[in-house]
Amino acid sequence: MITSSFQILSSFTSCDWGTSNLRICRVEHGEVQATFRSARGASTMSSREEFPDVLRAGMAEIGAVAPVVISGMASSSLGWKELPYAPVPFRLDASDGVVEEVAPDIFLVSGVCTAEEILRGEETQLMGFDGLPEDAVVILPGTHSKHCRVRDGILVDFSTFLTGELYAVLSRHSVLRHAIKEGHCDASFREGVLRGRETPLLQALFRVRTRQVLDHTDPVTNGAYLSGLLIGAELATLPPEVSVVLAGTGRLGELYREAFAVLERDGRTHILSSEDCASLVVRGQQKILGRILHQAHDSGAVLS
Repeated sequence: MITSSFQILSSFTSCDWGTSNLRICRVEHGEVQATFRSARGASTMSSREEFPDVLRAGMAEIGAVAPVVISGMASSSLGWKELPYAPVPFRLDASDGVVEEVAPDIFLVSGVCTAEEILRGEETQLMGFDGLPEDAVVILPGTHSKHCRVRDGILVDFSTFLTGELYAVLSRHSVLRHAIKEGHCDASFREGVLRGRETPLLQALFRVRTRQVLDHTDPVTNGAYLSGLLIGAELATLPPEVSVVLAGTGRLGELYREAFAVLERDGRTHILSSEDCASLVVRGQQKILGRILHQAHDSGAVLS
């Protein structure tokens, strides 16, 4: 079992097991010292018995040791072991999380659900935040973008937007595919954001086609317009009075930041740096590990 040293709170192995990808980090004194990445996501496993071997091999690559905290799809029906979702309201101090020790010193973290929505992995990111506004929507961009309503440190509701997936489907499998090529054009992206905010999406989408036919717009410029259109339509759903916290990394994070600049929300949008966003999972897992240690101490369990 885990040791009783306080050092465990800052030195451990962080594992973020997605559907398509795996990331393992060796964390020492609260800082990521080494990272292992692979395409061995949960959906690539032929059986649940593969998970321990893949984890051990990745840890060996970077010299990582137990304890291990695993967030993401490893607790899903595709994963190492399916765990039930925790319901909302969900306190972000780690006291409401569903966590199970699936092997000695290896702790699996489950997701959160409402009556109509589910998430796995994002709950750990949310636990990694410090100093959120009392009432805010936290946006976690991705293939399936999440809008998480947090009040007084409690996740009370969330919504999922298939923004990234819809872009992929439209650009590969619809009539729009002939008018689109991935790339970027700042002016067309901004135009798309504004159109997405102002026009019903199902109506606005065909403008991508007419831009090509009537305006002779090139595919790269049109691809940027479609991206802005979809992100603008997503952000148009935000309540006008609420504070928004944006936590996005990479190129996708840049697009959302640019969209917010276009929409001019009068200082009510707080944008995390890429470095802070990248550390959310590790900080959330530290909080979960602290809870595990605290519970073990309170129960008087013998730890080795």
